[in-house]
Amino acid sequence: ALENINLEIAPSETIALVGPNGAGKTTLVKLLVGLYRLSEGSISLDDEDIASMDRGALRQRVGVLFQDFVHYHFSAGDNVGLGWLPDLQTSEAIAKAAHDADTGTVASVAALRARADAWRRLEADPDLVAAKLVADAWCAAFVQPKTGAVGTGQGITHATVRALSETPESVPDTIITQVNHLARQYRFFHWHLEFPGIFTVPDDGSADSSDTGWTGGFSCVVGNPPWERVKIQDKEFFGNAGRPDIEGAGTAAIRKKMIDKLGDTDPDLYAAYLAALRQSDGTAHLLLKSGRYPFTGQGDVNTYSVFAETMRTITGPEGAAGIITPTGLATDKTTAPFFADALTKQRLHAFYDFVNEGRIFKEVHSSIHFAITAIVGASREVSRTRFAFQTRFISDVPS
Repeated sequence: ALENINLEIAPSETIALVGPNGAGKTTLVKLLVGLYRLSEGSISLDDEDIASMDRGALRQRVGVLFQDFVHYHFSAGDNVGLGWLPDLQTSEAIAKAAHDADTGTVASVAALRARADAWRRLEADPDLVAAKLVADAWCAAFVQPKTGAVGTGQGITHATVRALSETPESVPDTIITQVNHLARQYRFFHWHLEFPGIFTVPDDGSADSSDTGWTGGFSCVVGNPPWERVKIQDKEFFGNAGRPDIEGAGTAAIRKKMIDKLGDTDPDLYAAYLAALRQSDGTAHLLLKSGRYPFTGQGDVNTYSVFAETMRTITGPEGAAGIITPTGLATDKTTAPFFADALTKQRLHAFYDFVNEGRIFKEVHSSIHFAITAIVGASREVSRTRFAFQTRFISDVPS
């Protein structure tokens, strides 16, 4: 533990922290940038206690490079700059067009056709198409093959994303082809572009959220997201591929040897497995390293956790979200930051844990736990969160 630390760093001053392994150098840095919370004392930035600062605002003002960093094959400047979401802006004109296309009631077939035509015109709008290419390129940077025959020969960098935004004609066709291919393969989805009437990205950068760069959100978000690990599961893959011999191998080591032999015995299946493995790794890399999921993008990611964070993100300031997930959303180590942040910011309205003994879900085993989580928008505050555990029937939920 760090004790009796008292220092002041002046603007433009360069300092070095020197000490043996375990002395607390990394811990001190993580405290300075708000990744760890102080047990006592305080840290101030320009006389403002960082504990009271907005997390997004703090992250905009600091940069840190740890010893276990991921380095892309780009310049140092591009490695630092890649991922600045506010650059991925759509114009207010697109938002207005989306609103106009969705305005009014559909009282006749002609009116329905007119609305569909308006949306088709919007989808083909050059500004919207260009903005989507920029957003796709940002995502593609995290999943693109970096080496080997499948690479483009030129990586997607922060400079590439900026060029697509400002001078798209200067970007090589090979890069654009690669971006479009990865967008189809990974099915990139950009909320502010798919729903420009709901999420407005102001051209002057005056968005409500510094984390997303947009203003707005849905009034109500409800969902039961998939409960699957992002990392490919070999047993499941080969079971679905009709290879019960590999699925039922006695140990993981034996299974790996059987998989390695597929290169000679069944090259098509082996190629499909490698492709699935590469896509799984690419997806995990985006979730873990892009900064898009600051609370749940860690560890062996399960889809339900990143869906839960997304649902909270797309909820409007005065809205609410209801989510069905495993109870682990509140109890697992990798999701603890998400749950703690919802509590700290007084956005957690209710958390009801169920055990399926009452067969609420008839096809699910009776010992399985699941939970209903209700979260409110950023402009609302919950004075008292409701909890219930080991609930068996809907009627047992406190009213």
